[in-house]
Amino acid sequence: MDAKPEAPGQSTGAEPGLVLISHHILTHQHRSAVSATTSKLAFLCHDLIPTLRPDLVGAGIGETRYGSYLEHFVRIGAPAFCASAEVGATLSDHMRKAGVAAPVVYRFPMPSILHETASRMGATSRIETGEPFVIYCSTIQVRKNHILLARTGGRRWTKASSGRSLSALGAGAG
Repeated sequence: MDAKPEAPGQSTGAEPGLVLISHHILTHQHRSAVSATTSKLAFLCHDLIPTLRPDLVGAGIGETRYGSYLEHFVRIGAPAFCASAEVGATLSDHMRKAGVAAPVVYRFPMPSILHETASRMGATSRIETGEPFVIYCSTIQVRKNHILLARTGGRRWTKASSGRSLSALGAGAG
């Protein structure tokens, strides 16, 4: 792993021997078992929605405790592998406001099925149209739906006819 940190607490690369944990392990029953390991922990951070906007997520124990668990892992020195530079900056800012030293933040590139499809089609440049149009794609909570939404949006993109188009894609819990 040769990721480069993008936030305070910088180092030159990810340390060997890290145990990388996901959101599910961070917030559910396996957390205490993982916390007890002698290995150095790191965690994936896709977003901070459960902490910053709890009204947008479920009321399960994992969601309600996400923020305190996140702070715990940052306090013990676990680096974060973030989905974007913005998520890393948001995480560092949130920790600063919580009185916790900023974590080492690594950014991992998240592939975009929509962008890859558009690139293959040669359709990534600005599209000039006679009328404005909107393509809206949104997810809030359930990670398994991200790929489904990307594929659905990709099909919509490839099947789009000429003229104005509105695509509203959303994911609910479940």
